[in-house]
Amino acid sequence: MKAVILAAGMGVRLRPRTSAVPKCLLEIHGYTLLERSLGAIKDAGMEECIIVLGHLGEMIRAFVGEDFRGMNISYVDSPQYQTTGSAYSLFEAKGVIGESDIVLFESDLLYDPSMVPAALSSIDRNLLLSVPCSGSGDEVYICKDQSGSVRALGKNIPPALRESAIGELVGISRFSNTFLRSMFDRIQDDYESGARQYHYEETAFLVGERTGELKTLLVNVPWVEIDTKNDLRRAAKDVYPKVYG
Repeated sequence: MKAVILAAGMGVRLRPRTSAVPKCLLEIHGYTLLERSLGAIKDAGMEECIIVLGHLGEMIRAFVGEDFRGMNISYVDSPQYQTTGSAYSLFEAKGVIGESDIVLFESDLLYDPSMVPAALSSIDRNLLLSVPCSGSGDEVYICKDQSGSVRALGKNIPPALRESAIGELVGISRFSNTFLRSMFDRIQDDYESGARQYHYEETAFLVGERTGELKTLLVNVPWVEIDTKNDLRRAAKDVYPKVYG
């Protein structure tokens, strides 16, 4: 099992701060988001992490290096990060992932580290972690059917589905290599057809919709995705004290 962190994004909504520093290197109470995530990954027993780079990627490479507390760190460049979505950044890591299953992380999260062992210990090999809906107005809603498979996902799902959502997307997911290979095939097809802005969760949903293999695991622990200045304030004043206080 390998960890993969998607850290290619530009953090547009946090400019000008992210013009000079990649979002994952923003600090919350003395440590960067990336350090805290790497620590959670290492503490969960994982020994290898792949970081996908784009915007200011060399700063990330220089900051982390090739080893984090004994965990091997490797890097993949996503040179088209400005014109493609996170699905294609994941696709760029295809060769380094090889035949492994993965736990996939977005890089702009502050979260309770218990999320990582929860994903690793699940009986479901293909899952999206979810938390109860925050009401932030920026949620990626997740709905499931009676079998537990994800049946709807997105920010703009119909109101009736939104009311039945089990929660919202966390940004931590687990995929078997078989499922991942189907995702890679879909990403390549979409790219070649000109549909290049898909996010990885959209591709996972499309594959899962066909196979019924994509599940969601609801966890009720502190978490925030940091996209705006308000998110940064919430991370420092609300989420951090609950997790590390």
